Amino acid sequence: MSIIQLAFPPEIKHNVLKETTPKALWEKLENIYVSKSLTNRLCLKMELYQLKMEMRGDLHDHINKFNQLVSQLLNADDKLSDEEQALLLLASLPRSFKALVQTL
Repeated sequence: MSIIQLAFPPEIKHNVLKETTPKALWEKLENIYVSKSLTNRLCLKMELYQLKMEMRGDLHDHINKFNQLVSQLLNADDKLSDEEQALLLLASLPRSFKALVQTL
């Protein structure tokens, strides 16, 4: 427990200092940082659906941001099919990827 708690930055550490087991620590962190409310899921979906890669942006950074949003939605008990994820990712690419998107 001590090793895990040492890895936290100070702003998080004070929230979990009283926890005595890894399970209790994990549950406390989930309660604080993983909101499964309808509002949270709606905000995450809106951010995912509005995600657009900048014209000269880095594709790797864009895919990482996309995957981060998908992971947050999955953690909030929201389901996205593989097909929906693929379509959303392709739709988020700039017009310079049009030929690739149409080919796929």
